[in-house]
Amino acid sequence: MYDWVKKRLQQQSGVRLQQRDAWWRALQWYFGYCSKKRLGDPFNVENGNIFLKDIQLHKSGLSEHIEEWAHLEDTLNWFFVEVVALDIAGQSMRAALRSQSMAYRTEKAYMGCLRRFQAYIYPVDAMRAQGSDVISFLEHLKEKKGLSASAQRQSYQSLSFFFSYVLHFEAPKCFAYKVPKNEVPSMQSPTVLSKEQLHELFELLPSRFRCMARLQYGTGLRTMELLRLRVRDIDGDRRRLLVRSNPAKVHVSRITLLPESLASSMNVQLNRVRRMHAEDLSMSYKGAAMPAKLAQGYQAARKEWKWQYVFPHSRLTDGMRDHIRENSYQNALRTAAKKGAKPQCVVTPRALRDSFATHLLENGADICKVQQLLGHASVKTTQIYSKLTKKSLGMVSPLDNLNNIYA
Repeated sequence: MYDWVKKRLQQQSGVRLQQRDAWWRALQWYFGYCSKKRLGDPFNVENGNIFLKDIQLHKSGLSEHIEEWAHLEDTLNWFFVEVVALDIAGQSMRAALRSQSMAYRTEKAYMGCLRRFQAYIYPVDAMRAQGSDVISFLEHLKEKKGLSASAQRQSYQSLSFFFSYVLHFEAPKCFAYKVPKNEVPSMQSPTVLSKEQLHELFELLPSRFRCMARLQYGTGLRTMELLRLRVRDIDGDRRRLLVRSNPAKVHVSRITLLPESLASSMNVQLNRVRRMHAEDLSMSYKGAAMPAKLAQGYQAARKEWKWQYVFPHSRLTDGMRDHIRENSYQNALRTAAKKGAKPQCVVTPRALRDSFATHLLENGADICKVQQLLGHASVKTTQIYSKLTKKSLGMVSPLDNLNNIYA
C-alpha cells in the first residue's frame, strides 16, 4: 500500500542514499504504530503528533529504533509536507468514500487499490490518469501479479469509483473487458464441523472466547457482527439478537435467534462487562469506541450501558474501549482446534457460521428462513450449504446394499 511513498522517497533530491534508507525505516515504524494502535489513516497529521508524543515519552525503551529516532522528525516533516499535502487524489478519494457512507473495510480496500495504482503510474499524478493507464494497470495485476478474477474485479470497481466520484467522469468502458466477467470464481468449500468436534472445540477454548464461539455457532453471525455486538442488541425477553451489519448506522439489518442454552453464559458475560463499565466510569472514560460518523450523532450516549460492547477489549485505547480484536479470536480458535484428540482442519470463525447453517438444514429448517437468519441477499448463496448436508445426495451407495445381503 505504501510502495508509492517509497517511490516518492527514492526520487527525492538532496537526500543521500543512506539517509533515504533510514527515513524509510522510520516511516515503516510510523505506519506500523498507526496499525498497532488502530489510529486509522497514517496520512492524518494528528496521528503523526500522537506518534511523536508517545515516542518521546518512551524514548529510553526504544534502543532497537535508535537509528530511526535520529531521523524521525525530519522524516515525518518530509512525509507530511512533500507527500500528504500534495496527495490530492488520496484526500479526494477518502472524502468521496465517506460521503457515500462506505463501510470501513470497503474504504480500506479501495484506498489500497488507489495507492497501488499511484505507485504504478508514478511519476504521473493520479488526478491526471487516463484510460490507457488503467488498462495497463489491470494487465499488470493479471499477468505480473497473478491476481484472481475477484481481485481484478475489485480493482476495477475501485478505479471506477475513483473516476466517477473524484475525476467526475464515467470510467472508460474500453478497459471493462480486461476484467473477466464470465469466469466462475473459485469458491472455497465451507468448513462444517461435526457436533462432537464442536463440543470438543468449545471445551478447549479459553473462557474469554468460549461464550463468543458458542454464540457465533448458535446464531450464525458473521465474525465482525459478533465482535461489534453491543448490549442494546440483545433482546433477552424474546430470545433474539438485533444484527446491525453496518457499524456506522443504527438501523437493524436483520434479526436472528438467541439460544436459550446460552442464557446463563450470557448473563455471566454481561455482569462482567457491567463491572468493567462501572470501573471505566470512575476514571476518565470517553465511552465505547464508535465509527467517526456514528460518534458525531451519539457522542454523549457512548458512555451509556446499552452502547457498550458485549465482548470488550481488556484495555482502554485513548480513553475508549473497543471490542476484542478479530485476530485474537481467530488465533484462539486455531489453537484450540490443534489441541483436540483428533487435530481438525484449520478452524476459523467462518466455520462456526457454516456449521450453523448446515446443521439447521440437516434438521429440516426451511432454506428461506435460514437465508433470513444468515442475512444472505440471495437464496442461491444459502443453497451452497444444502449441498453439504448428510442427505444432500439423496441416495445410498451400492456397496451398502451389497453388504446388506451378507449381513
